[in-house]
Amino acid sequence: MKEMIVEQLKSRVGLSQEQATKAAEVVVEIVESKGGELKDKLGGLGDMAGGLLGGKKD
Repeated sequence: MKEMIVEQLKSRVGLSQEQATKAAEVVVEIVESKGGELKDKLGGLGDMAGGLLGGKKD
């Protein structure tokens, strides 16, 4: 995941390899430390989007 983030930061934002690597490390740390919380929030967003688009609700 980290390498994908590095490549995206380099191509989209124009960061150097060193800057992109440091930024990616921060992102990975945040995702790892907030993993469960982010999963809950993203899951809720998916449920909401499905409901808005006429998806089946449980």
